[in-house]
Amino acid sequence: MSTINGIGTMFYGWRGLGTPASTATRWVTFLYLPIVPLARFELSPVTDFEREKFLSSPGAVAAALVGYASRTDAFRVARKLPLSFPEVVGNYLKAYVGLPLAVAWPALLLVAFRMTTGVHPEWEDRPWFTPAVIAFVAVALLDAIAVPMWAIQAARGLRAGLFRRRRS
Repeated sequence: MSTINGIGTMFYGWRGLGTPASTATRWVTFLYLPIVPLARFELSPVTDFEREKFLSSPGAVAAALVGYASRTDAFRVARKLPLSFPEVVGNYLKAYVGLPLAVAWPALLLVAFRMTTGVHPEWEDRPWFTPAVIAFVAVALLDAIAVPMWAIQAARGLRAGLFRRRRS
């Protein structure tokens, strides 16, 4: 599979990841979002994710932050399978409903809080207000970066996780 800035083809809907019988659907993607399902396969990733270094250089960090990334992943295909309608619908729901909600939950929480408690300008003078705003912004930024990175890792066939241990 190959993409440039998430435009190309990718596998989504991995099932049984890490087992010999993993399945996934090949999609035409635009900005990493699945557009058209092409086919479903029984396969396993060949890319050595353990040796990849996301933060290997300042250039790699800058490329990741601005969204420029060309990537080719290798997979061992065992056989082609028929498309699964529930899997296709599930991928669309995850990509177009679940992912935006996972990224936007801090803002949605703030809106809900403001709607229930109203606006309190006197809170700005409280000692807890500035640390609370800083913590909220930090969580929102971390979430806005981590969730899409996790989704892209999962689409590549990697059992995604920010805090998983690397083998030595």
